[in-house]
Amino acid sequence: MAKHLKLKKIKFFIIVVVSIMISSAIPLPDFVMQSNQDVYITSPAEGQVLSGVVDIIGTNEITGFSHSELAFSNAIGSMETWFPLSNTSNSVKADLLFAWDTTHITDGDYRLRLRVFSEDDSISEFLISIITIRNYSQTTIPSISATSVLLDPTSTILSATETPLLRPTLLPENPLALSSGDLAKSLIFGILTILGLIGISIIYSRGHRK
Repeated sequence: MAKHLKLKKIKFFIIVVVSIMISSAIPLPDFVMQSNQDVYITSPAEGQVLSGVVDIIGTNEITGFSHSELAFSNAIGSMETWFPLSNTSNSVKADLLFAWDTTHITDGDYRLRLRVFSEDDSISEFLISIITIRNYSQTTIPSISATSVLLDPTSTILSATETPLLRPTLLPENPLALSSGDLAKSLIFGILTILGLIGISIIYSRGHRK
């Protein structure tokens, strides 16, 4: 009985070893994503703000090309959920991959991915980690504290107009105005006249008494 169990264990071990050898001999499809210099997107660029219909320009032409796929996902969160944009069996080089109507998508930040599948089932990928869709929300514009004036360099620059300095107009001399010298002369003349009149009146009164 013990010998019979030992033979079963040996057979089981042999079956397992043979199965491993057979499975390792069969070539499995290579689904590992790899970088390829012939797979890329030139437009839109990383971090670009998009609106309306956007032409996605790039290259998916590689040796053994099977088909390519464009997809997008939310920039924040898991990279497992992707929404396909196009799937084509046409290879292009530095040309239009897809015309993307971004008005069907909620404004926000997204990723954009190009995958190219080869005939041997390998995958080459190009990823834009962030692009921004802005169709319905306003883009933040930094406030400007001071008012800026833009001058057209082709226009004629006018010279500044100088403000004339206003000076008081000299009035003509008043013929009736008396200077300080005239006042002094008038005062002396008046005193002398009064003294003369007093002297005349004294002489007159003395002569009248005689």
